[in-house]
Amino acid sequence: MAILKALENSNLKEGNTTVHIDSKGAILAIKATNPKENVTLITAIKSVAKSHQAADRRVILNWIPSHVGILGNEEADILAKSALSCSTVSIKVQPSITHLKEMAKSYAKLQEESEVRRHYLQDSRTSKWYVDVTNLGPHDITKQTTRKLSIITHRLRLGYLCTWQMIGNEGRLCQYCDREAIQPLEHYLLDCPETQSLRSNLTENELTPAQITRHILNNIRTHGNLLMSHTPLR
Repeated sequence: MAILKALENSNLKEGNTTVHIDSKGAILAIKATNPKENVTLITAIKSVAKSHQAADRRVILNWIPSHVGILGNEEADILAKSALSCSTVSIKVQPSITHLKEMAKSYAKLQEESEVRRHYLQDSRTSKWYVDVTNLGPHDITKQTTRKLSIITHRLRLGYLCTWQMIGNEGRLCQYCDREAIQPLEHYLLDCPETQSLRSNLTENELTPAQITRHILNNIRTHGNLLMSHTPLR
């Protein structure tokens, strides 16, 4: 926007125009044949530049380094920062596609978190588990994570119910220790002797399903092999 205003103001004067810019990105965006971001703004800049050329005046965009004590550039930074304290917006700039995508993602995330917390307050078991385990944070997996391990960690984050739990409330025997598991995921995390190493380094106060699950997810390299060989009960 500063480049556009500089060209518009200089259009009223005689002679060539040189605009000193400390943003290489802005210069490259203006030089691009088919810009994908800030199209309206860049089109306006090119239009004003063409009016200069039509009047036989050259437009030069000169890059300068920032924050190295160049007098005019430092003054421009001060003025730009002072504009942040203005009570009204005098110039409106249409957001770029990237900015719109970021805004949409942020809005969608806020809506998702709001919905999860609403279910949390309504005592939804899965919502409570998900919030307590993840604090609504992202799933930290890498490209090296196998599909099987990724699925397992997703299920742990969600606090899934076994199919037979949805059908009825009767317990079943744990496939690893042959003990009855009325709540299979809790049994897997808290009681099964075959998964003792998942909780061996935790204090007594940390021995809750949510704490153990967070510990597993934060130390997936350590516990990944056990999760693969002794997958959580389904």
